[in-house]
Amino acid sequence: MTYLDAAYTVLQAEKQPLHYTDITRRALAQVLIVPTGLTPEATMGSRLYTDTQEEGSRLVRAGKGHVARRVGISGRPVGNPSATVIDCTAWQSYAHSPA
Repeated sequence: MTYLDAAYTVLQAEKQPLHYTDITRRALAQVLIVPTGLTPEATMGSRLYTDTQEEGSRLVRAGKGHVARRVGISGRPVGNPSATVIDCTAWQSYAHSPA
C-alpha cells in the first residue's frame, strides 16, 4: 500500500484531521506501510504535503502538519476541490480540548 493510500485509510477510520506523525504511527501499527528508509514520518509528511498541492487530491491540509480527507456535502469522498468540505466529525472537540 502506498503512503497516500495508508494515510487515506487511517483518516477514513479516524474521521478527523490528524498530524502526519500520528498518521504514520497508526499506519505502522496497522502494518499499512512497510518503510524501507529510516524516517517514515518524514516520508509521510513529504508525500502528504506534495499530494495536497495537487488538483484532485483526496486529501486536504487542515492546519500546520494536519491533514484530512476531502469529502463532499453528502459526506462522500470527492476529488473536486470546489466541493470541498473537510472530514472533521470529531475535529471540533479535538481542536478545543484542553492540552
